[in-house]
Amino acid sequence: MASRGPSPLSQPGSQTQSGTPGGPLGASPAAGSAVASQQPQAAQPSQQSQQSQIDLDPIAKVKSLVPHLKESLSNLMRVSALNFHYSALIDNASPKASDASIQRFDKSLEEFYSICDQVEVNLRLSLDCSNEYVDSIRHTPLPMSTSKSEPTNSGESQTYSQYVSTVKSQISYAKEVHDALLECSSKIGEGKT
Repeated sequence: MASRGPSPLSQPGSQTQSGTPGGPLGASPAAGSAVASQQPQAAQPSQQSQQSQIDLDPIAKVKSLVPHLKESLSNLMRVSALNFHYSALIDNASPKASDASIQRFDKSLEEFYSICDQVEVNLRLSLDCSNEYVDSIRHTPLPMSTSKSEPTNSGESQTYSQYVSTVKSQISYAKEVHDALLECSSKIGEGKT
């Protein structure tokens, strides 16, 4: 992959004589602010693509859920401790029991279980993706190229269209084998009756 060099937007330290980042020489501050306001807009598609990558990758999703899981577990333990303390105050007939505010344990537990379920679903999805990848490597003669922008002409990978034709030929071969087995079983069945 050919390197085109860093883009001007990705160079935070690039300043010109006008003092405006990325602005032309002698540019007015108003023009510099227009350039500065365009930079966050240009960075937004990059952030959106990173966010969509996190949404699609189950491992990245699990990694993003772990801090929420820790926070939810901490909150669950705090609420349960407060509820035990409140129950102890009631059991001891303490006058402080009426002053204490109690939080709902079931809501905290439900939040914790919800995050655990999301983690479990994403871990199962990543396991299924891994199994599919292993099966794909085993049954496909050449791995599919993952880059969409640059078609590779090397013999080490195949394009998506080549992959689709390989899959279609494998499906037709499987159908031929299935038909041959059906024909054989029908001949065996006819021979015995």
